[in-house]
Amino acid sequence: MEVVAAARAQGDDQGDGPVRVGRLGRDRREQSGVVDAGSARLYEALRSSRQGMAVAKVERGICQGCRITLPVSVLQKARSGAVIVQCSSCERILYVS
Repeated sequence: MEVVAAARAQGDDQGDGPVRVGRLGRDRREQSGVVDAGSARLYEALRSSRQGMAVAKVERGICQGCRITLPVSVLQKARSGAVIVQCSSCERILYVS
């Protein structure tokens, strides 16, 4: 489901979509070895409970998963990238680009 959503987000609704979905699935399996087991379990649990959306982007200090304004301390932790930071409202894993 997540792989299909990623392919659609990249504009692959038709044509080479099945090829891209296969490629994304393979890439996901390869990268899964890089992530520690606890983080992978957290991600999978969130993915199951949040309709496939375990991660939320932070834009202008707002969680794009639930649209709440995040405390400065949470933003600083998320920006540092040192630890996995979750939104206090929707619990999704936050990332800042």
